[in-house]
Amino acid sequence: MMKYVYAGIAVLIAVMAFIILWLYGDVQDLQADLATEKANVQIAKTEINGLNENILMLEKLRERDQQMIDSMSDQFAYLQEQNDETIATLNSYRSRLNDFAIAKPGLVGRRASAATQRLFNDFRTATGRAQDGGGEDVPPSEAESGTPAEGH
Repeated sequence: MMKYVYAGIAVLIAVMAFIILWLYGDVQDLQADLATEKANVQIAKTEINGLNENILMLEKLRERDQQMIDSMSDQFAYLQEQNDETIATLNSYRSRLNDFAIAKPGLVGRRASAATQRLFNDFRTATGRAQDGGGEDVPPSEAESGTPAEGH
């Protein structure tokens, strides 16, 4: 009977040895996995630091762009103001020219017709149409001819 007890103890020791070896292999695998994961954590930390630097750079660029947009907005407002002043000045000149045209219709009409004629002649010369006669002359204005122009 003792032999069976010794055999049982031997089997029990063998099973325990097998379990210990199996657990030792698992511990080795877990330690290797832990080392790999520590390396992966270090890589992730490095990537996070790089991403944080990129975020800081992008924030600085956004601030610079916002300053440029603000500056351009100020410049646009200034140019818009200058444009409004120029339009007001032009409208003032138009009003004065209209008043003058009403007071002296022949004078303004002749000058406008002469200027238009010079413009068309210059255009014909610039485009090379002056050699072939360039078409008909510009018809005189109402003030020049004393009669209403056709189509009015």
